[in-house]
Amino acid sequence: MYYDAAIEKSSSFSISKVFGWLFMALGITAVTAYGFAYLFLSGLISYEGFELIMIIAVVLMIVETFVMQFRVLKNNKSLTVPFVIYSITMGLMLSTFVAIINPVYIALAFGVTAMLFGVMALYGYLAKRDLNRMGALAFSLLLGTLIISIVNIFIASSTIDWIVSFVSFGAIMLFVSFDMWKIKTIAERGYGTSNICLYCAFQLYVDFIYIFMRVLSFIARFANNR
Repeated sequence: MYYDAAIEKSSSFSISKVFGWLFMALGITAVTAYGFAYLFLSGLISYEGFELIMIIAVVLMIVETFVMQFRVLKNNKSLTVPFVIYSITMGLMLSTFVAIINPVYIALAFGVTAMLFGVMALYGYLAKRDLNRMGALAFSLLLGTLIISIVNIFIASSTIDWIVSFVSFGAIMLFVSFDMWKIKTIAERGYGTSNICLYCAFQLYVDFIYIFMRVLSFIARFANNR
């Protein structure tokens, strides 16, 4: 969530452009998820083919994440293609949920996610104080939940699993405000490049997708326990 880059005075960065890229990426992901799920459920893609595509998608997501981080630091090549590829591969991953989860739950999860994301982004935009401490807290919480999750592999405690889920969820919520505050700061200073604009959109995109997946898992769990 942190980055340092030499940036020059530019008009290629604005909050509207960041959200424009964000909405485009979410649209690509949604179309890919539903399109691939339809191909699989209709039998046009075999189960073996589905598994192979999922493996390739995971590898591509990891590779494109490093590519974008490298390019934003060097600022020598555009992040457009890596971002689009990442959005497509994320759609492929989410198609597994689309194929097995009730569409009503997916629509509800998206609505709740949009509301939570909007509230936290608005807080970050309106914040008058420095939110670097919030970012550090969010990072610490995520790191802590990662360590506890690894330990819980051996303990297999459902209680710890729930605690980790909610704490990590809260950490990402904090990251939304922190990332939005960073975007506002860059925009107010009038500095930025097209690559930083894309990378900021990528950060918000990852935040949104994570919140969506967590909300969807919570809804699915509660629905199954009824």
